[in-house]
Amino acid sequence: MTRTAVKHPIVKFLFKAFAIIVAFIFAMVFIGVLLLHSFVDEELKEMEIQQLIEKGYLNADYTQEELGDFCLTYYNVLWQEDYTNTCFWFL
Repeated sequence: MTRTAVKHPIVKFLFKAFAIIVAFIFAMVFIGVLLLHSFVDEELKEMEIQQLIEKGYLNADYTQEELGDFCLTYYNVLWQEDYTNTCFWFL
């Protein structure tokens, strides 16, 4: 056997092992995101959005894009008012 013949199967194995490890990591991250999503309380989120509308930060007919822009722009500025449930998925 030549040296390249021994190296070739090892390289194939390493590529397969690397692909499996990367797929496993992506699967764990995806499962983690799904689990975190269950902790967002939809009723509390709606109450926070209603507060944003009452305080004039959002229009009553806001879009998801406007809500995302608000969260990205003002979340750290308005940290005392705690809009975590509303802005969690936009940050």
